[in-house]
Amino acid sequence: MATLAHADPASAVDVLAASARPWLFGVRHHSPACSAALPALLDALAPTAVAVELPADLAAWLPWLAHAATIAPVAIAAVSRSGDELGFYPFADFSPELVAIRWAAARGVPVHAIDLPSGRRGGIERGPRGSRERGIAARLAGDDGWERLVEAPAVLAEPERVRRAALLYGWALRLDTGGDVDAFDRARETVMRAALAPLVAAPGARVAAIVGSFHAAALVDGDDSLRGAANDPGASVDMVSSLIPYTFELLDARSGYAAGIRDPMWQQRLWQELAARDGGDVTGLVARCLVEITRAIRARGLPASVPDARAAAELAMSLATLRRLAAPGRRELIEAVQSALAQGELLGRGRVVARALGEVLVGGRRGHLAPGTPRSGLGPHVAALLVELRLPHEPMTEPEDVRLDPLRSRSERSGSAGPRGGAEGRRGASIDRRRHVAMCRLRACGVPYAQQLDSVGVGGVDALTASWRIRMTPATEAMIELAGLRGVTLHQAAAGALRAEHAHLDGDDKITPAALIALTEAAAEAGCGDLVEAWLAALAGPRLADASLGELIALVALVERIAAGHVVGLPASLDDAIPGEIDVYDAPPVERAAIVGAAVASVLGLAGSESLADARALGELARLFQRAEHAALGDGRLRWSLDELARTGTPLIAGAAAVVQVLIGSRDHDDLATQIGGWLDAAVDREGRSRLAHRLRGALGVAGPLFEAEPAFLDGLAARVESLDDDAYLARSSALREGFEVLSTASRRRLLRALGDRLGVTDARGLGLDVVTEIPPAMLALAADADAAGRAAMEELA
Repeated sequence: MATLAHADPASAVDVLAASARPWLFGVRHHSPACSAALPALLDALAPTAVAVELPADLAAWLPWLAHAATIAPVAIAAVSRSGDELGFYPFADFSPELVAIRWAAARGVPVHAIDLPSGRRGGIERGPRGSRERGIAARLAGDDGWERLVEAPAVLAEPERVRRAALLYGWALRLDTGGDVDAFDRARETVMRAALAPLVAAPGARVAAIVGSFHAAALVDGDDSLRGAANDPGASVDMVSSLIPYTFELLDARSGYAAGIRDPMWQQRLWQELAARDGGDVTGLVARCLVEITRAIRARGLPASVPDARAAAELAMSLATLRRLAAPGRRELIEAVQSALAQGELLGRGRVVARALGEVLVGGRRGHLAPGTPRSGLGPHVAALLVELRLPHEPMTEPEDVRLDPLRSRSERSGSAGPRGGAEGRRGASIDRRRHVAMCRLRACGVPYAQQLDSVGVGGVDALTASWRIRMTPATEAMIELAGLRGVTLHQAAAGALRAEHAHLDGDDKITPAALIALTEAAAEAGCGDLVEAWLAALAGPRLADASLGELIALVALVERIAAGHVVGLPASLDDAIPGEIDVYDAPPVERAAIVGAAVASVLGLAGSESLADARALGELARLFQRAEHAALGDGRLRWSLDELARTGTPLIAGAAAVVQVLIGSRDHDDLATQIGGWLDAAVDREGRSRLAHRLRGALGVAGPLFEAEPAFLDGLAARVESLDDDAYLARSSALREGFEVLSTASRRRLLRALGDRLGVTDARGLGLDVVTEIPPAMLALAADADAAGRAAMEELA
């Protein structure tokens, strides 16, 4: 007998369908046709065991998947204890694996999870299936091939015909690889065969294996022709798994789920029709969907009538007849809608019809777990907290932006407890603080829920408001389950996660000052005062000498924010604390003088730097000395160090040091303006122009606003530029442009306004210099003609 690798399609499907050790059903993981056919096939086989393609280490969830009160869609989430491996295994009512699990549970037949454990999947090579140009995978890609060859013809077909079509499709895909199966699939199939061997060897065993159609040929007993070499699984890691609700929006392939299918609500309703068998009406289902789509179009303000729906239904039926299908399917439905309802418009009406299609065919169904389903203590705590804080707590397909006002005290926001009075008034007044801290704690736990969009106001001042972008996904719930290993409340879990991160960095000898400052700030925002106290002591003590100037400036800023009560998670007053959730923080004294002194001592180390960040750190140090409490700390040493930087530093640092000298009062504005003019005059060659660009970058990076506020700076530079002839200016223009690129767009506008005031020129609105030159149309026409003539000449020369 020919092997599967050399058999013709008819012989191959006969071999696959006749396999008894095990009996095989090759499926797509979410297939209404396979799901509807499977119960009758299992009833006829009466297996003694059912094997499903599910990681073996997730078998503990099988009883909960089969529970009568579990409402699909649901998913098993598995994440490594380190948080770097995350996998989802979703199930819908039309998932053949879930149908098999429920069938077996109802009849007391044992179910076995036979796939590669989730904890052994890391680091294994994965590649695309079917790379030959002549192969079926190249001609009919992904879902489209399955839809055309299996799903659509299987509507109302006999169950065995559906099984044979699915097995044939998987065999063709397997043949398409030419034996080049990637390491990941080989490892999975090695584990599946090992798991099936003892099951089929049992006396009188009838084992039904429900696996992906691609893998079926690799499990046929006695035929190794399409197996490929066995491959060892990866090293095992500890995983934390949980059963979580899922949604149809996330099951849809357009959400990014690799094994997803298009339009889950359509698939759900089709499965319900096919599963009925005695009364299923697929044609009626298409008609009902069309009525709902036209209703959704009308709800969006566009005309769509019953005749339109009837025309679309007739077109869908005609397409099914032309394609020799028993009934129209998803493909025919969508093509009919595109023709009869979208009316050929890609934009405008087409977009409205697309949204209506999504509403009807994708749906918003969400699953629910059975009562008593095991969950970590943290999961219910976070769920209840999000509901109490009126934050999104259901899976979302689009993010939601919120703006909070967490730093305002209750007296500023409401004056008192207000008409609600008592604890209720206090809770309402502090809800933005609670929301902010809760999201910071989720972030500290590594839970992908909220991303902070801004944290500072204009000019580096702490902003009173904070913007967050929130998106609740299955990954959020999976990571919450993982974080539950470190605590049963969000506060405990955040503290545990931060301690674990510190221990991890310490074990890898990566506790740098920058890393410890970042951890301390995260702990402060999460309200973990004990960690903040311990890590600040380390930063202000033995690790102080290792910090760079920028890190020391960041440390001083963090200490001052905490001391001023400007860190939301560490309120300085009892009035802003929330008992049992956000504790008042009595900031321990930190020797700020020692930190500032270390910053001054590190200034000379910047002499060779080419980093704009270092130049800006120098400016921040100058701003520290403008505060009364720091005015006398190391002032003499700082002045001497700045003199050295201005004299011996790189052009960028020298330019920054020159501005800082003015900021601390060691030189006057006119002297700096004269020096800047000298930079321009000295730019007579390539090296001089490079120095000019870098010196301007350093100067403007530190104190761009000075060039707007102090006429002396602007006048000195502008006067020198105005005195240059055209050739001298053009030679320096590139360097000037590079120097001014450090300014923000808003700063450039303000600078143009100042230039306009200097020149007495304003734009049409009287706001400053208008850089748009009005050229007469006749001149524009002449320029266009010259350009055309030049192009023609170049083409002739070429």
